[in-house]
Amino acid sequence: MDDRQTQIRSGAGLEESRLNQDFIDFLKKWSTPVLWLIVLIGAAWWGLRYLKEQRIAKVDNAFASLNEASSGGNPSPASLRTIAADYAGVRSVSELALLQTVDIYLRAAIAGVEPGAEIDPATGQPVNEGDVLDADRVRGYLSQARDMSRGVADSTAGQAGKELLNLQAWMRLGASQEGLGSVEDAKSSYERAAAVAREGGFPELVLLAEARRDAAGDGVAVEALPSEQSLAPLPGEQRVETPAAFPEIIDGDTDGDIGGVEDSATPDGAPAQDEPLSDQPASP
Repeated sequence: MDDRQTQIRSGAGLEESRLNQDFIDFLKKWSTPVLWLIVLIGAAWWGLRYLKEQRIAKVDNAFASLNEASSGGNPSPASLRTIAADYAGVRSVSELALLQTVDIYLRAAIAGVEPGAEIDPATGQPVNEGDVLDADRVRGYLSQARDMSRGVADSTAGQAGKELLNLQAWMRLGASQEGLGSVEDAKSSYERAAAVAREGGFPELVLLAEARRDAAGDGVAVEALPSEQSLAPLPGEQRVETPAAFPEIIDGDTDGDIGGVEDSATPDGAPAQDEPLSDQPASP
């Protein structure tokens, strides 16, 4: 009896020794690959988390830069175009920056005044005479607005969630083309805007686009957005009339003065003589 117990204990010790040796051999063979696999998994997880944080930070920076450039009453077109280039592909920041730039160029062409020009509140005219745009500079701003609008329209075409951006781009493209005298192209752009609005379920915008299409080429001020002058004035508010939109280009007259002001004439038809300006008050 005692001999059997001794043999059992001896066999158990040998079996346990073999198991321990097998485990040691397994660790020697696979411990390094397993450790490397764990390291790689950890590095991949950390890398994905880092990239996600960087993407979130880039989106935040993009919108912060856009808000900063758009704040105030006089955003810089150059700053907006830089933001559009730096954050291309980041949500809709690039498209929003370009559309804001288009608005600035269209308003400059409508008013006949350089973007960012200082305006005399008493006269409504630029303080610096060099900020008054001639016909070539008006056409230049309209051409830039047209090209940028077309770029946004192309980049947002068919993209889910960007229907309104696409619609706005087509409306601005139509306004630019109309200002440049390309009436048929403008009508096509307004028609495309109406189609996008119809597909997106915006019936009010369909009516707006169709109204712009029908009015294209009638010489009425062309604006992509409602202007302050088109809104009812506040009580006690005084406004200074601005020149008609693109008068020289729409009317086909590229030799007139900006704002549609023609050379004055005397009642008998002779040209009026320029009178020297004087700082002295007129005598009673």
